[in-house]
Amino acid sequence: MVNLTDWSHLSRIPDFIDADEMAIVGHDFDVPLVVGKGRFRIIDSDTFEYEITGKAPDIGRSLGYLSKIRQYPYRGDLRCRLMFEGRGGEHFNGGWTVPHFEPIKGGQMGDLLCRGSSDELWIGGLPGASGKPIMEIQVSIPHGRRSFFALAKFVGAGHQMDILGTRLEFEFDQTSNVLRISAEAVDGFTIPFGENWLAEPLRIMFGELIYPRLVIRDFGEGRADFCLRAVADARRLPVWVGLWRGDRFLADKNAFWETYASLLAYVASAKETDGTPHFEANNLTRHYEEIIQAAAGSRRVWVLNLASSVEALLLELFPRRSKDQSADEKAIADLVEHIGKWPGDNDLKAAAAGAVRRKAEMNASKALTTLFERGGVNKSGVDAWKAVRHKVMHGSLVSIYSDKEEDDRILALVELVHRLSEQIVGLAPSGETDGDARPPTPIERA
Repeated sequence: MVNLTDWSHLSRIPDFIDADEMAIVGHDFDVPLVVGKGRFRIIDSDTFEYEITGKAPDIGRSLGYLSKIRQYPYRGDLRCRLMFEGRGGEHFNGGWTVPHFEPIKGGQMGDLLCRGSSDELWIGGLPGASGKPIMEIQVSIPHGRRSFFALAKFVGAGHQMDILGTRLEFEFDQTSNVLRISAEAVDGFTIPFGENWLAEPLRIMFGELIYPRLVIRDFGEGRADFCLRAVADARRLPVWVGLWRGDRFLADKNAFWETYASLLAYVASAKETDGTPHFEANNLTRHYEEIIQAAAGSRRVWVLNLASSVEALLLELFPRRSKDQSADEKAIADLVEHIGKWPGDNDLKAAAAGAVRRKAEMNASKALTTLFERGGVNKSGVDAWKAVRHKVMHGSLVSIYSDKEEDDRILALVELVHRLSEQIVGLAPSGETDGDARPPTPIERA
């Protein structure tokens, strides 16, 4: 593990850092919008705030820039950055921010009080080791979560894994509830991409919003960076959300690490259209993040999200415009030609011909049938999706009360999502969802 503990106290909340010089910066190399003394406060796990008492070097330009930000809120190139130096000479980057200015009462022209919030805190230029570059993340795992018990069981005093040309080291401190994962940076698993990939399998496996709280980059040349990220601590969610499920949850250590390794390899192998690695979350991870968020909603939200997730995952297996290999293309072409000869309304002919051509395409319903015939998904999941997809998507309500028939259908949808995910990653099917994983009613979840 990386030996950088001088700043670990920042993960304990609340805390603050005072700075003799704090600045809000717009574009690179521009004059700062405001400069002065300030304080950076770490309020809780996902709230960082700052306050600067200072002066705008050019008050007209500063107010104009701020007005432009308000006028064009979706222009990322207008965002400001918070930069400051600690009283020990450390260099801090407080991340992106939209500041709020107000004049200081009784002050001179240009004297401003500046407040705002931030989403991360970088500390650069720290002394690092000499050797190979290493990345480390630290994740807070609240006691009582399902993930806590699984990690306590399978990580224990420590675990190592060789994958993707590097070695991963895991440590889980049950006293501080902190999971630490470190890896040597190698080709295909580099800084800054790898640091994000390390936590993605955990979000998919546990169905919890598990993100790095602390990130350390040791570049192996005597220089290191430290980052504290704002991380929301979502409440406990239903047990059916995560991919790691069933009787093996606390029983099969080998399968646990095989699942993590397969997910990590899948995430790390994804590329942008230009061939560069993904920095943001993988599509599969994003689908699970949406399911996690939806699990805190109503039963109708669950069904809507699960049904649409099934279609999204099918697109990973059967990309758009995939052909139905069982379709009789000659018969389809003959019928389209016959329709074209009909002397009636052209709009009707176009609609009819389009419907016939689509018989050659692989839609979601056909894809599920194909996977069922191959043994990749269960019939109960396919039937559940077909029962709710159009019904709920087009306005039908789901009961707000727990009902056995509807609960079984929801659980079948959940299992279908997990089975499709296993197909995408190349994992063997792991069995049905927990028998006691009935979706709780809103009253039970309150």
